[in-house]
Amino acid sequence: MSMRGISFRFALGALVLLGACGGRTARSTVDLAPFFEAEGIADARREAPDLVAAAELARDDAERADASGDVDAAHDHATRARLLLDAALAEADRVRFDRERLALLEEAEAALTEARSLEVAREALAARARRDAAAEIARTQMQNAHAAAELLESRGRRHRGPDVDRTRREAASALEVRTRLSIAAARALGASDEELAPFGVERARPSDPAEWLAQADDAHRRAIALLGRLRAAHPIGPEIAASLVEAAREHALVPTSTPEGLVLADPSDRALLDLARAFPHGLVVLRGRGAGARQRRLARELPERFGVDEGDTDPTVVFTAYATVPASTSPSGTSSLSGGRSPSPEAQ
Repeated sequence: MSMRGISFRFALGALVLLGACGGRTARSTVDLAPFFEAEGIADARREAPDLVAAAELARDDAERADASGDVDAAHDHATRARLLLDAALAEADRVRFDRERLALLEEAEAALTEARSLEVAREALAARARRDAAAEIARTQMQNAHAAAELLESRGRRHRGPDVDRTRREAASALEVRTRLSIAAARALGASDEELAPFGVERARPSDPAEWLAQADDAHRRAIALLGRLRAAHPIGPEIAASLVEAAREHALVPTSTPEGLVLADPSDRALLDLARAFPHGLVVLRGRGAGARQRRLARELPERFGVDEGDTDPTVVFTAYATVPASTSPSGTSSLSGGRSPSPEAQ
């Protein structure tokens, strides 16, 4: 109970005793006015107006009884007025305490909600860091795998040794993981059971590291070719564009987005064929020195997919369908960047 309530009740008890001691000669309503002007009455009028109104009616009854000389009735009405005021003050205190309690609960709930939000944000950042670290490891593994596969193509099995064999085994393992991911992506894009059937056949891993790498590389190439055919049925969206960027980085390339397309600085023929198969949209323009000769080489694998913009500049490649701003087209519908033919329906 507040000090205000204690003081009020002490005064009330003192006045009741005075009224009792004074007998019928005391005027029982003389001391009611201070009660209606005491501290907290304004709060009581706001929080318990019905009780205060009842106390005022009791006061009026006490005054009328006192005026008529009915001291007993005046005393009873005055006591009722004081009790009603006491109840009004208690109700005001209860309302104030409830309001303060609710405010504290709301503050506690807000603090708990903020703590939960911070925990969720912290976990999201940690998860992102783990994903980024895993992606960087996977990218490094794939770069090693592609490098080892290119080495296998250029040198065959002539080079042997513990370090070379270990690199080939690591590369083959990374390619097998990437093949499984590509098949999962193909399934998500709607690959049929017939298209996926060849990848469901279990093949024993050859004991020779070079043969294992060759087998894994062949499966990976077939998987990205399937993925490319399925992507061709879908328009280019942010996810496909991001996949091309990531695939280029796996080949140790640095892609650059431009209004003309996604530019790669002099990728190897193998890397370029892998990317062109996996991302079949639009013309791929070969630029710079040796572009014509390179187009003739690549046309053996993917005819009519590559355009030429030969000149005395460093070799670059532009995937024109992945421009940040759509490239202008000539009346024939061929990209203004290309100096070659439009891609065939199969390539697009």
